Amino acid sequence: MSRSAIPLLILTLLSSCTKVETYEDTPTGNFEALWSIIDEKYCFLDYKAEEYGLDWDAVYRKYKRKITDDMSNAGLFAVLGEMLD
Repeated sequence: MSRSAIPLLILTLLSSCTKVETYEDTPTGNFEALWSIIDEKYCFLDYKAEEYGLDWDAVYRKYKRKITDDMSNAGLFAVLGEMLD
């Protein structure tokens, strides 16, 4: 392997195949980020769906309607806390 190929190989290995989702720093963006993190990472969603009938997509629809970009941080916190309850 030539010396000029090594930096190209390193760059190729360091690049990621995973797309990192970014969200705006707004109430809507924060809602979307939190909902997505729970949706993708919380390991008990299947269990709660089976045991308690939790429909996480229905939770999204219910609480998404309560989010506006002009709401206060306290209002956002209250809605997100209610959603996670």
